[in-house]
Amino acid sequence: MKLKITKRMTGKLEGISSLNTDPFSNPFCMKMSKAPDCVCSQCYSQSMLKAYRKACKKPWAENGEMLSKRLLLHEELPTIKKDIFRFSAHGEIINKTMYRNYLAIARKNPNTSFTVWTKRKDIIGKVGKDGVGNVILIYSSPKLNDLNPVVPTNFDKVFTVYTPDVAGPNEVKINCGKKKCVECMSCYTHNAITHINEIVKSKQHIWNHMEEAK
Repeated sequence: MKLKITKRMTGKLEGISSLNTDPFSNPFCMKMSKAPDCVCSQCYSQSMLKAYRKACKKPWAENGEMLSKRLLLHEELPTIKKDIFRFSAHGEIINKTMYRNYLAIARKNPNTSFTVWTKRKDIIGKVGKDGVGNVILIYSSPKLNDLNPVVPTNFDKVFTVYTPDVAGPNEVKINCGKKKCVECMSCYTHNAITHINEIVKSKQHIWNHMEEAK
């Protein structure tokens, strides 16, 4: 098998390539999606894979299997010819082996800045960045409406999702969502911004987005 790079992302991720995996074959994703107070209960990735991204389910599942089973050889790692790249725009880190493969890809491509969103601070806490400087680690807050998000050890930033009824009264600064990522770049560069906050996407918003992408 060969890792499949997704070159055509949509919505705010338009213009960014990514290496994705399938949430349906990830036990951690499925467990978190059943927690009512977790942002994963409103998983946009699962919604998309049930609709217009159905064809991605198999190759993304194969990515997850390949990345998590063993450490890949240097020649098996993809060459990335982009300034910025995202790990896990869909899916989540499965285990330490998968994360170490992410770091190996970053080592092979020192001129690219890699960003990964993950809730697996248990894995990141054990491995860290292992000396890889071109990786930005963003902790994806599992709890919806967390008013006191903290950047965990070894992470660079924390990303939190809020509902409008909580963000407004609590004066949460929403600094994600108005621009495409390639126009903002707050998450894809080392800078002073440590807290990224976004308003949760409604199911109607997701379906509208799906219709636009067809």
